[in-house]
Amino acid sequence: MISAAVRLLPRSIPITVSPCSLVGNSLFPKSGNTQVACLFHTSMRRGEMIGLRWSSVDFAGRRISIISSRVRQRNKVPKNGKARQVPMSPRLYEVLNDLADTRKKREGQWTDPGYVFLSPRGNQWDETNFSRGYRRLRQRFAERKIRPLRLHDMRHTFATLAIEGGRSIMWVSQVLGHQDPALTLRTYAHVLERENDDMGFLEAGSNIRDRSGTIRDKRST
Repeated sequence: MISAAVRLLPRSIPITVSPCSLVGNSLFPKSGNTQVACLFHTSMRRGEMIGLRWSSVDFAGRRISIISSRVRQRNKVPKNGKARQVPMSPRLYEVLNDLADTRKKREGQWTDPGYVFLSPRGNQWDETNFSRGYRRLRQRFAERKIRPLRLHDMRHTFATLAIEGGRSIMWVSQVLGHQDPALTLRTYAHVLERENDDMGFLEAGSNIRDRSGTIRDKRST
């Protein structure tokens, strides 16, 4: 059965390898594409990832605080005006730790670590340059017979895999930073498994426990 996350991908190129396994193993951390890891493993928006600072990365608690977004070369509050926290997966924890160690060795003492992700020239990314670089990465997907994900597809893929893995709509909504869980439900309702018509829950609820702990048949009361 094809995952609903896979069905979200563009259909121009047949899938022969899981995009998640490609990003998780082949493209980083050796090639330095930690930005892709962050997008895939946190569902961040592009501006939130570009604006992420080391002070918002809690290695001890294994959580990332998303408190700002870099939009049109300005720092703003995240979309919908809501800061949030997202958990770090073991893989992302490893990747960010490796990046921090590399940066410390290269840059010396960190008095102000600044932004987590920098361009190849050592500057802060802007949206246009990052998107241009990501288009080149999509070409690498195509060369490996992987449907080339758009940036926002990674956010959808995260949410879809989370729901398929049993996470609640409320949890996914909070991690995505949606203002209303109803939006999350409308967007990903197709991912939820169709419920069967078993009405056994009514029978299960027909027995109630009184204050003494004795089970009484609700139908006899």
